[in-house]
Amino acid sequence: MMTTRLRGLACRLNGAALIAAALQAAIVLPALTPVAAMAHAVGPQNAQDTPFRWTFSPEIIVVTLLAGAIYLRGMARRATVRNPVSPLRHAMFLGGVGAIYLALQSPLDQLAEHLFWLHQVQHFMLRMLGPMLIALAAPESVLIAGLPAGLRRGIVAPVLASGPLRGFFGLLSRPLTAFVLFVASLYVWQVPTIHDAALASTPVHYLMHVTMLAAGLLFFWVVLGHNDRPATASHGARILMLIGAILSSIVIGALTTMKMTILYTGYGVGDRLFGISPMADETTGGIILWVPSSMMYIIAIMIVLHGRERNEDRSYRRNREREATSGAAVPEIPRTAADLRGNVRSSNRGIALTLFAVYLTVLVGAVVGVVAYRVMTG
Repeated sequence: MMTTRLRGLACRLNGAALIAAALQAAIVLPALTPVAAMAHAVGPQNAQDTPFRWTFSPEIIVVTLLAGAIYLRGMARRATVRNPVSPLRHAMFLGGVGAIYLALQSPLDQLAEHLFWLHQVQHFMLRMLGPMLIALAAPESVLIAGLPAGLRRGIVAPVLASGPLRGFFGLLSRPLTAFVLFVASLYVWQVPTIHDAALASTPVHYLMHVTMLAAGLLFFWVVLGHNDRPATASHGARILMLIGAILSSIVIGALTTMKMTILYTGYGVGDRLFGISPMADETTGGIILWVPSSMMYIIAIMIVLHGRERNEDRSYRRNREREATSGAAVPEIPRTAADLRGNVRSSNRGIALTLFAVYLTVLVGAVVGVVAYRVMTG
């Protein structure tokens, strides 16, 4: 009885948000400890001598392994339920956690302090790739199932039932709130003075990473709602959030690519790591801010449209079954679920192609504008 109740709670809106927040805290909070901070602080000369050195922070390693172990235990426990989680979702969760771990512990973490474009790759993994994979995996129920029974009953269940916490996470999961926090987590830290301050201070640098990861998890949790939990936003609202994110990525990417002066002096004003010029470094970083991120949003839009199609298909099937059970007249058109899917798929395909055409037009126009600007300014 208690297990059934806990699983029901795990599928509730604010309970799911709490688990998502707990997951991000479990992965990133160890990075704020003094030991991890000492491991993170590497001087420029050291980076030149050992450019591909891994960072081994015990706290991050232990907590990441612990999160993985809890998930694997939950995966084994839920393998015999009526609708088990698919292997693809398991792979996405482990891949998302792996992407976050690599961003924080691989040589990328050290190199990112000395090259702007690699720092943007790291932020892409922390803010987009890892959170998007975790959100697609919808791991809440599996994580809860993997916790010890005493912890589930004594801590998780009371916390999930807490009114204030549910209200707080309900506020955070509103589409506008999640969108603003997500965009702010990029724009604020890209302000040159703030960005350089993060490079100069290990605690500020970790605050940058924590806020980016937290905002990314929240944003994609809202946008990529899964069938295991109630939707936090309509499909239309999710698409608007993603379009807004695309535009924000294009704007900041174009500005960083088109500028003609060095903005981020924290990486050095002379040649940077491996002899890369500051202008080439920052221009490459601007392209990374611009193109890969925008394409990820396009993929997310495709996923949202596909989810809309599946929801309408399920709704139609339920209505048909209800009408057949009640003996009511069943409409002749559409005659089958396949007919409905064809209609919805056609509509969604038109929407998707329109969105892609708009984005491609903006992208090409922006590239032409950059080239023209560079030619005119010499």
